Amino acid sequence: MPNQQASSLNEFQKRRLRVSCEHIDKLLSSVEDVLNQSASKSAFPKYQSGIPSAQRGTIEGYISRIRAQLLRILDGQDIAKGQPSISAVHAIHVALTFIEISAEELYPRYMRGYGDVPEAAEADLNGIVGKLLGLVSKFDHYVVAEMGDNRKAQLQNREIVDKEIALLETNSGAEASGEEK
Repeated sequence: MPNQQASSLNEFQKRRLRVSCEHIDKLLSSVEDVLNQSASKSAFPKYQSGIPSAQRGTIEGYISRIRAQLLRILDGQDIAKGQPSISAVHAIHVALTFIEISAEELYPRYMRGYGDVPEAAEADLNGIVGKLLGLVSKFDHYVVAEMGDNRKAQLQNREIVDKEIALLETNSGAEASGEEK
């Protein structure tokens, strides 16, 4: 039974509330990114570290409490929060594809667009690209192999759900026409 407060918002207001909660959650993810990047071993750090672990824990606690409040708000208004739509494995695979493209653009034939490339530098660039592509290729192969296993399970689950939906549609069609099951 929906609470009295939930029934007072119309469809558009509920959508706006959900979108605002999603936006707040994305901003919280940005804060988490700052925390993670400042503590990472990035080759090109964007943020200076300097957040002591005690303060980091407090920050993470606030993030967790705000997210819990967002969920309570949506639950209190009978608003579904939605389901994730992008596989993390797929996102990693896409990022690795862009890394491959960036690495390939370091080949001498592309670097010539920035000026003459000495012969000795061509060999260095070819080595740099080869090493980067080799590592990324191994990483991508691992991710794709894992994704393949997950996709097989997802397809099997989808087939089961499709069969259940077809059965429900058949049963509800029979009920609508007054037929016995």
